[in-house]
Amino acid sequence: MDTTAKIALSAGGVVLLAAGTLAAQVLITRQRAGPVVRPDFTLDYLARAGHAEPPLEVAMLGDSTVEGVGVLRERDTLGAQTARQAAALLGQPVHIKGYGVSGARAQDVLTEQLPRLRAGRTPDHVVVVVGANDATRLSSARGYEQRMRSIVDEVRDIAPSAKITLATVPGFRAARALPQPFRTLVDRQAGRLRERQADIAASVPGVRVADIYTRPTPRFEANPKAIGPDGFHPSRVGYGYWADELGPVVAQPHRPQATARQRPDAAA
Repeated sequence: MDTTAKIALSAGGVVLLAAGTLAAQVLITRQRAGPVVRPDFTLDYLARAGHAEPPLEVAMLGDSTVEGVGVLRERDTLGAQTARQAAALLGQPVHIKGYGVSGARAQDVLTEQLPRLRAGRTPDHVVVVVGANDATRLSSARGYEQRMRSIVDEVRDIAPSAKITLATVPGFRAARALPQPFRTLVDRQAGRLRERQADIAASVPGVRVADIYTRPTPRFEANPKAIGPDGFHPSRVGYGYWADELGPVVAQPHRPQATARQRPDAAA
């Protein structure tokens, strides 16, 4: 066997070993995970504030965290809590409609959710919360960035005047359902995807990033109640931590003087 063949065989063995390791980690994750709380509603929420009409129209695209997995009431979802934060800052109603689907990756937002957005009411602001499943699948950072840029381009075509916010890929250090070393591997990949999100925001006018990683991560680690019973999805409290970052960013383009607010954990 020549050297090239030996290298190819060795590389193939590494790939198979890595695939086998990941498959085992996924199996362990499923065994360790607790019950998954799935919503019986579709996010379509109006946060009332002031008397201004019509409300700010916000569309939220993304994964299970947009769908509301982890909570049973619509008002406890990431979208609803974000809408209330933004409405309070703006002093006007905020209507938020969710298009998220559990398990969605950036490609799914591009091919499945954007056509639904195009068929609906034109939003004033579009929030994209996707990347966690890209991280857990260890999707390439370059491919993720390409798909996210395509999402931004499509949103621009659908709603040319809409503001666009990309929620950063969250951290996974508090996701107890993910066993080690898979948890660390996923957390590192999430960091690579966040870098690509920052690159997009820096290069595309009108696109900004809401950082649901930097400040929320230590809050998740300090409060076990921030994670739902499945050990992976946020609870009402955890979604509140993210909304503390998202709400002010949603309001900011429409009211430049808006500033971030933090609420006590006990009230989350």
